[in-house]
Amino acid sequence: MTDFGPEHFIGGRLCIDFCNTADGRETRFADTLVEPADAVRWMTASGHWPDGEVAALDAYLADGSAWPRFHATAHDLREAIYHALTSRMRDGQPAAKALAGLAGHYRAMAGQAALITDAGGQTQLDWSGADAATRLLAPIVMDAVALLGEDNAVRLKQCDGERCGWLFLDTSKAGRRRWCDMATCGNVSKARRHAARKQPAR
Repeated sequence: MTDFGPEHFIGGRLCIDFCNTADGRETRFADTLVEPADAVRWMTASGHWPDGEVAALDAYLADGSAWPRFHATAHDLREAIYHALTSRMRDGQPAAKALAGLAGHYRAMAGQAALITDAGGQTQLDWSGADAATRLLAPIVMDAVALLGEDNAVRLKQCDGERCGWLFLDTSKAGRRRWCDMATCGNVSKARRHAARKQPAR
């Protein structure tokens, strides 16, 4: 069980924070979404969804058969986004396999959306009539698709912390941010470098 706080939402975008519900992909994989309550707590802590949507997901996952399906879909989506973003960061464009996986989720969720027009005359997608799982995951899908099409994607970076690998948008003026959070991975790395310098030469 994970207690999510502000330190879990440092990515700068919803889809990036969702990717960061796992870490250590290149070292020792750790998943923070391992039970229904984790998904509900993450959704609540993100502040992105209203209370009614959180309650709907909670009720949906109360059905014991719902969690395995939801977790499989969420996990597949998360890894597709992660690999699309990291390959975009590394190679300048997202890997075809990751993009195809993300596109599959996009098609499935967009098909459940309605088009509504607000008081200002703007038309937007609306998932209020979709199932609870889609109402949680669809905004993440849409945010990932939007990010991949933006210039902001060039500011995407990956934490240098050992066994971390969290992603974030580097919005610093100098563009030299290295850590997901200086108070965690940054300080740990500094402490390790300091200890290494104090080791006697052999």
